[in-house]
Amino acid sequence: MPRAATTLRIHSLAQAVDALRGAAVSGRPLRLVLGGPMGWALCRALRAEAEAAVPGVAAAWLYDPAGRAGHAALALRDGATVIWPRADRRHAALAALAAASGGALVPPPRGLRGALAAAAAKPALPRRRGNR
Repeated sequence: MPRAATTLRIHSLAQAVDALRGAAVSGRPLRLVLGGPMGWALCRALRAEAEAAVPGVAAAWLYDPAGRAGHAALALRDGATVIWPRADRRHAALAALAAASGGALVPPPRGLRGALAAAAAKPALPRRRGNR
């Protein structure tokens, strides 16, 4: 029976490299989630650096745009796997973009659902006086 993948949210290059090294030693499947406050370009660069530092370790890399459809679209255009809830009204448009560009939409992994819902439900920051 195949072992379940370990899912880790990554916040830095050091964390990504440590996770890949651990997966190399244990042989356990690994799923790494990048995103949140990081944009797609930074996540793509972090992944490239981590894979160069620990070559040959297979991991599933997921991008979490934290409810930002524009960030999700950029990642999908590059063929990334993007976490996006099915219940979101923009799911159909992003799924069509994924199909056209070779990317993929996946539901939030267990344990990340609360974080995604909280990020999507964040109220907009109030406007300061003088900013229009």
